[in-house]
Amino acid sequence: MFLVMDWVRDFLKRLWGCPARIEADPPARRLLAVFLTLDLVFMATTILHYLHYSHGLGPDFTGDKNWGVGFERSYPELFNYAQVALLVGLLAFTWARSRSPAYLVAMLVFLIVLLDDSLSIHEIWGAWLVHEIKFGPHFGLAAQEIGELMTWCGFGVLLVVPLVWASRRADRRSFAECGVLAGLFGVLLVFAIGVDFVGSTFGKGTEFQSFLYPLIEDGGEMIVLSYTTAFALRLARESKTGPTAA
Repeated sequence: MFLVMDWVRDFLKRLWGCPARIEADPPARRLLAVFLTLDLVFMATTILHYLHYSHGLGPDFTGDKNWGVGFERSYPELFNYAQVALLVGLLAFTWARSRSPAYLVAMLVFLIVLLDDSLSIHEIWGAWLVHEIKFGPHFGLAAQEIGELMTWCGFGVLLVVPLVWASRRADRRSFAECGVLAGLFGVLLVFAIGVDFVGSTFGKGTEFQSFLYPLIEDGGEMIVLSYTTAFALRLARESKTGPTAA
């Protein structure tokens, strides 16, 4: 019990200290600054677009909704794909230098995220499950949304064996660092699944709600990914050759 409490305390300390560690590494700090600037530009463009076309207020500098957050295959969504692709590459580099299986599994997790987002896997498989099992809406969720959650649960089950393997073979340092990545991934899921669920359940009443929830969901995802990628850059720069990198 005390070992678990110590691990939780160490995990929270590392997660809380993640921004400070990024700040202490100049390349990671610069990368984060660039990414956060782009995040805020995309979010501001979305707000201006909404105010202009819904309320006749202010200018719409782009005149193109593809600059806005929350639209399929928009520029912010493509930017998200680029962030995750860079994140996967940085984790692959860190694993190649350290040979710690923890980084290999972390890379696999974010590779699944990249493939799922870019190829719409959970939407396609979710629709297939709805068609094959023929279940209806439950718990305030549409059948399609339940199918998508089942798909994500399936991904989680597939990752159980690699996660257990990595936890048994990784050195303490890399295991702790990947714990921070897991914490950031958890925050990402809060926006990707939690906010999406709230928006699907309560956010369809007005035009403002239809604008606000996608902005919070996708904007939150972009910001979390910016921090995660910057942190991965720091890990890549700190990594050393050998399975017991410290």
